[in-house]
Amino acid sequence: MRPPDPRACRPAGITPGVKPCRRERRRARATRALAPLLLLAACSATAGAAARAATDIAQLATGFAQPPQAARPHVTWHWANGNVAAQGVERDLAWLADSGVGGVHTTDIGLSIGQFTAQRQQRLSPGWTRALRRARELTRERGMDLGIFSSAGWSLSGANWVQPQQAMKKLVWSRTRLRGGRRYTGTLPRPPALAGPLQSIPRRHGWLVPDGADHAAPPYYRDAAVVAYPAAAGSGEPLTPARISRNFLDGAMTELADNDTATHLTVDPPSSVRRKWIQYEFAAPVSVSAVSVSLGPPGSAVNVRYSDDGRSFTMLDRLVLGAAGQTTQAVTAVTARFFRFYIAHHRAAPTWGDRAPGASTDTLQELLAGDAQQQLLILRDLTLWPRPRVHRFEQKAGFDLAQDYGALSLPQEKASASGVPATQVIDLSDRLGEDGSLDWEIPPGEWEVLRLGYSLTGAVNHAAPAGATGLEVDKLDAGHVRNYLQRYLGEYRRTAEGSARTDLPIDALFVDSYEVGAQNGSEQLLAEFARRRGYDPTPWLPALTGVVVQDSASSDRFLWDFRRTIGESLCDNHYATLASVAREHDLTLYSEGFEHGRPALGDDLDCRRFADVPSAALWTFTPGAAAPDNYVADILGAASVAHFYAREQVAVELFTSALSPWAHSPRTLQPVADLAFALGMTRPLIHTSVHQPLDAPGPGLSLSIFGQDFNRHASWAPLATSWTDYLARTAYLLQQGTNVTDIALFYGQDAPPVTLGAARLSAPLPPGYEFDLVSAAALLNDLEYAGGLLRSPGGATYRALLLGGHSRLLTLPVLRKLQRLVTAGALVIGTRPEGSPSLADDAQEVAALIAALWGDEPARGTDSPAARRVWPLARASEALAAAGITPDLRYPGDDGAAPLLFQHRKLATADIYFLSNQSDSAQDIELSFRAHGRPAQLWQAIDASVAALPTRTLGQRTLARVRFAPLQSLFVVFGDFASQPASRSQAPAQPRYHLDAGWSLSLQSPGSDTQQPVATDGSLRPWNAFDEPQVRYHAGTGNYRNSADIPAQQLDGGSRFYLDLGAVGELAAVSVNGVSLGVLWRPPYRLDITDALRPGRNNLEVRVSNLWVNRAIGAARGALDGDFVTNSAGYRADATLLPSGLLGPVTIEVTPAPDPH
Repeated sequence: MRPPDPRACRPAGITPGVKPCRRERRRARATRALAPLLLLAACSATAGAAARAATDIAQLATGFAQPPQAARPHVTWHWANGNVAAQGVERDLAWLADSGVGGVHTTDIGLSIGQFTAQRQQRLSPGWTRALRRARELTRERGMDLGIFSSAGWSLSGANWVQPQQAMKKLVWSRTRLRGGRRYTGTLPRPPALAGPLQSIPRRHGWLVPDGADHAAPPYYRDAAVVAYPAAAGSGEPLTPARISRNFLDGAMTELADNDTATHLTVDPPSSVRRKWIQYEFAAPVSVSAVSVSLGPPGSAVNVRYSDDGRSFTMLDRLVLGAAGQTTQAVTAVTARFFRFYIAHHRAAPTWGDRAPGASTDTLQELLAGDAQQQLLILRDLTLWPRPRVHRFEQKAGFDLAQDYGALSLPQEKASASGVPATQVIDLSDRLGEDGSLDWEIPPGEWEVLRLGYSLTGAVNHAAPAGATGLEVDKLDAGHVRNYLQRYLGEYRRTAEGSARTDLPIDALFVDSYEVGAQNGSEQLLAEFARRRGYDPTPWLPALTGVVVQDSASSDRFLWDFRRTIGESLCDNHYATLASVAREHDLTLYSEGFEHGRPALGDDLDCRRFADVPSAALWTFTPGAAAPDNYVADILGAASVAHFYAREQVAVELFTSALSPWAHSPRTLQPVADLAFALGMTRPLIHTSVHQPLDAPGPGLSLSIFGQDFNRHASWAPLATSWTDYLARTAYLLQQGTNVTDIALFYGQDAPPVTLGAARLSAPLPPGYEFDLVSAAALLNDLEYAGGLLRSPGGATYRALLLGGHSRLLTLPVLRKLQRLVTAGALVIGTRPEGSPSLADDAQEVAALIAALWGDEPARGTDSPAARRVWPLARASEALAAAGITPDLRYPGDDGAAPLLFQHRKLATADIYFLSNQSDSAQDIELSFRAHGRPAQLWQAIDASVAALPTRTLGQRTLARVRFAPLQSLFVVFGDFASQPASRSQAPAQPRYHLDAGWSLSLQSPGSDTQQPVATDGSLRPWNAFDEPQVRYHAGTGNYRNSADIPAQQLDGGSRFYLDLGAVGELAAVSVNGVSLGVLWRPPYRLDITDALRPGRNNLEVRVSNLWVNRAIGAARGALDGDFVTNSAGYRADATLLPSGLLGPVTIEVTPAPDPH
């Protein structure tokens, strides 16, 4: 049995021998005074981890109706470029606490946000310190968590005091050709010391880094190794053309053929020439086997063509530039006199999907104004090589990053291209003097000497204020990371000096997504390589510079090992160290991963396993449309880590948007939250609640172009609790019990889930099964088979292991582990691998293991030789059925026609299914559940209502018909209920009273207590349809009043009365006869008013809050007097106004009493 994992935050008093987190100790004290209590289940002896569960159904229902603090959403609380005020802090936190928020996570942001307060209070200033102290006092008083980000800005771990030797590094080199048969005593050229992504290509900071920030990295270089190899076996000298011509620019352009990235030409766009080309002409035909191009900006492309006569050209290859600014491609060898480079200059500005219609881009243009240099065409090198080079070595060696490294593999005829024999690479490192001098008795022949070392990448933390911006710490050096975080936390500890409490004034540390670029150098990296891979990398170092060692395939396998070493070091030296230091300071660690694409080498599931709260992100998307695939994979990754390692919470940074100022409401945000819940989220982290230092009219400060804006100045702020209650109720139920997952999905060793995408990961799975993603490290170190199940150290169990993603190539340790699992009895489903990607592995043993598991012949749908424990991926459904593993949930169309997502949690006394209709159309579906033997109920988080759900039994399954409104989510709970509430009446409701007239209206602006009556004819019409500007462009609340006469005899027959508001823009709070009945913020805008009615006249009041959008459009049109304080560009004057107010038609519907017979 594994001991309890000390990295996990444990509930107070649950796990013997493990100290509970301060958050849990404080929460235990706070919740003892609250009802309902959230009880905690005892640790499983085999899991070594606690699983929270309500003790019985009654307590589960109580917690659902009144969610505890642990279920409440948190927010990111950005402090905007020194616009900080203690009074604003007090009012922010008071509103957040009153609105049902359980915690805040703060950081200081730059983003060129202007000055709105009388004096900026920059980070660590006396005014800033007073505000932070006040935040600490208030969060403790209100039982809220206070967290900070891991650096100023949002990514990642850098500061203006990080020294060059502590900063992120890259490999650099110089190349010297020496004639042999003599002694050499000279100085080797020093490799480039300039900060940047590759060699002498400079770092260009984007618009997230402010002008004037102290982020300039000084020249820095340290030696790592010196090796020599026979020149005849290398790449050869770059070919020098006799003449260079072009159809644009003037001058000789000799810089392009010098193979030196320090020299370049800058072209000021735009150019009248649409297809720019540069031509190399040679005196005689030359043979070319590889091409390198170095130019910027990233995204630019070069088409290379060749010709014998200079008139008729044939395509050779297309090269696309990445972030490193250089790429090299091996090509089919050609011989020609003319080579022409056609340049496609990339000048695209950043774009984001789902921008609000009519939103102004002025703020974005202001941010990009200082980024104009990024759009210049910078020409450095166009190089032709006579011998093969390592194909795309810039990506393979980690200077740049590829989305799919498998796609970079060369066909067999190119992969076998020979290079420098590894046995002929000589290590001269011990002959290098500190001044770069070399003393070497050179063997006969021509030799190339590589002097390799490290310089800086120049990465800085962003998007921080100028004074808080500095170099990012070396992510591959645990000592540097530890020193960084200790000093960073020390700054916060010093803010408590002189106050009543002197402990660290925070509860949590939040690590946002990795956005600081590639790193492939560090002082201990080569030693790390030898320790982790088991062989000396020295003979293979030339491959890091593009030189083929042994052959192209062998070089690729070494570079795979090199990338793997970097990725493991990132997790073990950066993320694990952050967790260790956070633990020492009793902080709860939240950690996001890569979020999308491949921003770094490694596997972010392995990095997030060290967190107390594995975290992910999800931007807004159009309701009813598919969510971005990478975000789905990101959440699945965080949830899988939590399930596998028994982490209690899964946090998701929700609702991030761009160029959509104030455009979102609970109605548009609910499908986003529901998707995250269905994927495993248990703690929503609302992005963003920017600190509001002022009480001036208007929506206040925003995060520049980013949202969604959730703060006390929101036009619907008074009604926000109805929204956070929905989030908290859903989170509460999904925090109960344990997750039910049938399949452990191993996704290979090449790419993390966010790179692969959720669609590719889940494609092989039959419908109806939930899965956890399992990394190679988790498979190798933590997954075991016992008692008929695959088991994780956190207590998760699985009935099958599926090999998906990039499982085409598997390392020898993975194959050995698969054999052990299969021998023990595990079911493995996967396509036969083709071999190993690693140079460290014995090819014969790899082949023997593959043959033992999948048979001597490739799988063709035949039975597995391993006693049917190994099945081909194409027969996954058959394999699961043969093992008696039935789907957890089935329904007609579950193969994709009906977009229903689910999450299943299991308690001792209940099964909880969260069901989410992701379609913008209604669904009426008969569901087949694997849970059986208990009655079922429908639980609605929107209003905490509970109703019986009629079911029928079919074998070992339970069938129930459930009706979903468009984009609706709900719970089906199977449990040992003491009693059953009435089921929902199936009788159609009949409109009985039409409230088309008699309405009065008064308007109220945010923050004002004054109501301004509006002259109307008593009918309903949108505010934006009025002629009066103060109504047409109103943002805030409209108070509607009306009445309805209902005879006593109609109230006595057991009928139910429902108020249907028709359409609403945007939220509506309803009261009848002074009884508050709740807030409606999504269709159908309908609620039961029966219990508030009385015979005769009934008074109705509907308070409707809209969005700031129309007010912003009015400001752009100059239609209103008065201040409108915000830093957002808002909307264009030609933007379309949104329908606002109570739109109707309003009716009171009556549902007859059910027939007692």
